[in-house]
Amino acid sequence: MSMKDELLHDLKKCIVNLKTRIDLVSANHDSWLAQIAENGSSGVAAESDVAPLDNLLIDISDNTSASGQDTLPVSGDAKSDHKEVQVANLKTASDSSTVNRYECPVQKKTVVIRDSEPDLKKLCVMVEKVFRRGLRQQNTVFGIVKKDYWSWIELLAESKINHNPHLQIIVTKIKDSGKFLTAQGRGRCFIRAALNKKILAVPIQLLNRSGELLYSLYDPLTSIFTNEDSREFVLGVFSLLNNIEFDLRIRNASFLDETWELPMFRQIELVPSEDLGLTIRYVQARAVVVDLDEHGVAAEDGKVQVGDVLDEVHQVSVYDSKPGAIHQILQDHAGWPITIGVIKSRIAVPSDSPSCKAGEKQWHFFPPIERRLWELSHAFPKIKQLLDSQGNEVNGGVQETTVCIEGKQYWKVKFIGSKFIGSQGGSQLIEPTIQSTLKARQKKKDKPVYLAAYEAEVTVLGSKDDPDGTEDSPEHQSGSVGTDLLWNHAFPEISSCGRRVDASEVFAYIVGDDICNVATNFTAYLFEAPNSEISREILQNIAQGFKRTTWLT
Repeated sequence: MSMKDELLHDLKKCIVNLKTRIDLVSANHDSWLAQIAENGSSGVAAESDVAPLDNLLIDISDNTSASGQDTLPVSGDAKSDHKEVQVANLKTASDSSTVNRYECPVQKKTVVIRDSEPDLKKLCVMVEKVFRRGLRQQNTVFGIVKKDYWSWIELLAESKINHNPHLQIIVTKIKDSGKFLTAQGRGRCFIRAALNKKILAVPIQLLNRSGELLYSLYDPLTSIFTNEDSREFVLGVFSLLNNIEFDLRIRNASFLDETWELPMFRQIELVPSEDLGLTIRYVQARAVVVDLDEHGVAAEDGKVQVGDVLDEVHQVSVYDSKPGAIHQILQDHAGWPITIGVIKSRIAVPSDSPSCKAGEKQWHFFPPIERRLWELSHAFPKIKQLLDSQGNEVNGGVQETTVCIEGKQYWKVKFIGSKFIGSQGGSQLIEPTIQSTLKARQKKKDKPVYLAAYEAEVTVLGSKDDPDGTEDSPEHQSGSVGTDLLWNHAFPEISSCGRRVDASEVFAYIVGDDICNVATNFTAYLFEAPNSEISREILQNIAQGFKRTTWLT
């Protein structure tokens, strides 16, 4: 099976499984109501009686249950488009008394997929892979650049061939939101908003009608959209999604630039005040709370805490905002109740995680925020205290994947090896290089190291006394890792980075012997992260430092 066929198979399997579980929930709910009617129990069924269905991790709610805060600004009122799933009709001609006693429970129910759905991320990742499969690279004076799928979706939404108002509104809202710095973030937000409004297939249909644009964007040999059978298959699979109700909170979107993982977003209303009582420091474009006045309006009832990220003020994004922007927004709304959007520094450990004990709710830091906290910890004692507390209060035994050295955060990874690949360093070499290296790999020679990717370079620390990383070395026997500087690779020297789909925890980047445009010799460095999420996170950090990355994810 080719990679393209495998991707299509996985996409269909993901959507069918989701739809099957939803149908199961609906069937169980019908059975529950029918059983009540049959047994003739007295009284009105309480909403809590449906609790056993919550084990399926899909929300069942009335059409009016969502609060105003969950209204989706990008896609409009998602509730207005809901198709109602009819539950069992309790009325029978033979037993009118049963009917009278059970007319009170809600007779129309909607099975809704929200951000808490565990399979949602997998679905979004699969959809993104379909949109990225076969995207052409472009050669520019700055090197090899691959435009993301958002570029052509934006173009077609504003073109004359688009007659779908939802598509144009969504694209406009995303462009104007101020929550994104990258095409990746905008594209991911589009996928989520399109699921809400059931228009995921619309861009593909427009692209197919756009003539030469399709073939200028996608490689006919590898793309799904250029092959009629594959394209129709995708459109058919996407049509299954139209039978599923999505209520995804689009305002929780700021970190889509970096990850598909969603943090905990809170909209908070405060009493009118000239000052929030917060001390903010910007790190990697995020407004992090490093201190707060315990008597200030934001600290009341623990609404905002040290380590949280201020995302919005009066629904205006402060992501990557200019100095003084927050104060100016407050002045413009002087005398009004203050509305802020806050991204909490911690998220709940999934209930099915091995580290989550039964009956206990545990937490860990949201990884993109944690990276920023480590950068701030050497200058702000309260941030340092917050991070130091995670061992006892937060992680609850979760394996540590990072370490702080001299105020900088490093990932714990294994160095597999380096390989000279010749005079070219393009992203097309990532996949075969990883494949050939893994075939010859001897795991006992993997070397534990620390890796960091900051604004200017990739830094790797380890022990110079153990160049081969053998099992007999002190590192392997003690589990410790040295902190000697092994490599410093500046981003202008890095030509590409990426990973393979079938070994997603392994990643690589290619380095030239000079700045990429003039380098004549290139070497690939291969590493293994603790899991695929850490691998993706590292690649995203490297990708932020240069524009010649590959989307083999």
